[in-house]
Amino acid sequence: GATVAWQLDSQYPLPTYPSIQDVTPLPSQLASYGSTPVPVGGVTSNTLGPYSSYSTFDSIRFDGSGYINYGNAASSVVNSNLWANSWTIEGWVYPSTTVAAGGAPLIGRTAAGLNDWNLFLAGTTGLVGFAYGPSGIYTGSIAAPVGTWTHVAVVYNGTNSNLYVNGSYSGGNQPATPSQMVFTPTSPVQIGYINLTGLYFNGNLADVRVSNVARYTGSTYAVPTAPFTTDANTLLLLKSLSGQQGTPLQIQGRGLNAV
Repeated sequence: GATVAWQLDSQYPLPTYPSIQDVTPLPSQLASYGSTPVPVGGVTSNTLGPYSSYSTFDSIRFDGSGYINYGNAASSVVNSNLWANSWTIEGWVYPSTTVAAGGAPLIGRTAAGLNDWNLFLAGTTGLVGFAYGPSGIYTGSIAAPVGTWTHVAVVYNGTNSNLYVNGSYSGGNQPATPSQMVFTPTSPVQIGYINLTGLYFNGNLADVRVSNVARYTGSTYAVPTAPFTTDANTLLLLKSLSGQQGTPLQIQGRGLNAV
């Protein structure tokens, strides 16, 4: 048969996609950490950032056809039962277009026909909403405008779940009955997409964080002015690599026996 010559440069080219990763696991999390975020489809790094004092901070761009998948590793704290404790799900959102009629997911844990929880933007209005369990769903009173960075959060205090947008209470006080406190181990955590409906997010996200503590209470809170860092309550903190602390290294082979 024909002889095929392989050239290492073309077989393994330089990456053309951003590296997207978890924060370094804290010692207390090492035994239970397990999920690795995997970009799927149109997900890229972007220089647009939500913090005016940090010109080098960037975000993650979702083009309406891609998302980040954390899978459903049962050993991971990311995929644990959030309803077992108080928690906070938050992030900075920058919609690029008016939200389609079906809505736009930001981050959620869902599967076909199943819904544990899902933070989303409501269709056409852009109002921030939250869905949980088989029937729990509510939409707040404050929207995330197109072309503007908005900090959004949903907080479960052990009894009720509440929405916050840009430092203000946006609605909720929704009790989660035992039948609605759903935890399905086979459901994956996904950012920018919800496989329950097949909908995608179009825009930028930055500093998406899940915590096992209620970080915001009352009617107002101080909007974050600096990039998030990990602490003992951080379960997930998603950044693009250039937003991480430290220096990323790139290693590439050039020819046989070269590193």
